[in-house]
Amino acid sequence: MEEEKKPEELVPEPVADEHEDEFLDDRREVLEAEEAERRQAEEAAAQQQAEAEAQKPAEDGQIDGIDMHLPAEEAPATPDQQPASEPVGEYEDPRFQTIEDARIGWQKKYKVWSIGKIGISVLAFGLIIAGWLVPKNIWPDNANLSLGISIGVAVFAIALIIVYSFFQKKTGKKMVEDYFNAYYGAVNSYAFQGLQISEIQGDVNCKVAREEFAEMGVYPGLAQIGSRENITFAYEGMDVALADLAAQKDDGKGLRTIFVGKFLRTHNTLEVDENGIVIYFKGGSRALPPEGVKGRNVIENNKRYVIYGASANKGALTPAVRALLKEIRTDDLLVDVCITIKSGKTYWALGYEDTLMVLPSDKRFDPRYIIRYKDQIQQILNLALAMNE
Repeated sequence: MEEEKKPEELVPEPVADEHEDEFLDDRREVLEAEEAERRQAEEAAAQQQAEAEAQKPAEDGQIDGIDMHLPAEEAPATPDQQPASEPVGEYEDPRFQTIEDARIGWQKKYKVWSIGKIGISVLAFGLIIAGWLVPKNIWPDNANLSLGISIGVAVFAIALIIVYSFFQKKTGKKMVEDYFNAYYGAVNSYAFQGLQISEIQGDVNCKVAREEFAEMGVYPGLAQIGSRENITFAYEGMDVALADLAAQKDDGKGLRTIFVGKFLRTHNTLEVDENGIVIYFKGGSRALPPEGVKGRNVIENNKRYVIYGASANKGALTPAVRALLKEIRTDDLLVDVCITIKSGKTYWALGYEDTLMVLPSDKRFDPRYIIRYKDQIQQILNLALAMNE
């Protein structure tokens, strides 16, 4: 009887192959290449994730663990929590009446042109119908003549609408400009009252260059800006520029608003390093903290504001400047403030609510927001002046 073989004896002995070493070498190279590709893919994914994290808005109002909003007990009410607007009586300042008169005048002219557009459209439609029916009944046996007249009348009617629309658009633009210039002229006159302001230049058509707003260095991924009323003036000899501005970034899912408010630029005599100083005054839930402060060195952090920059720059914030910093308050109108200080120039992003930034159209002008803006802009200008001594 044949002796039963053990399991290990059933395994055939390896047969030497002269091509085995060559095969293993080739396979090793393939594996090493695949491993290198895997590492590169992981590094690329990690980099993309890091960039995505940098582009994301602050979660839960925090950046680098710092709460970018005011404490709950000091946070201003959101617009839907505010009491309804009270009826506005007689204006206490004639400049407010100037704004209301300009608004009413613009609305009246706009309505006239809108009614005219409806009338012209109805007339054109009637001409087209008549141009088809009348020739057809007068010359029933001459189809070509009827068709020719119908086409001619239709072309005339369409041209009438086009011409009217052209003049409506041209006149409408002029009406809006006149209203805006009257509004900003009255607002600036009121807001700057009592200040030594001179050499005011610019109007509603003057714009801010995208590159100038990007100089703040705290709004990464800036895609586009919109601006108006970019004026320049001198305040006690200090060069100043001021504009209404809104900025957006592309976060991959579409455009997202990152700032709306007043963009101020002032001269200073401070000496700081190339990265400068950034001061952010915290606001409520409507605030838009600048995402570009992420990763910056924190000099100071308190419940009202955060200061970023190199420790060596702290000396630039003189006692006079610090005293005025403590007076700045955000609220339900001035939602937040971001200041970028560079040697020779200071950039101010004053975030404001729509109650100030959107001009009144169909509702009566409410001056309460302008009255509050006056106190705030004068406070900011005095702080800027302290940086220019």
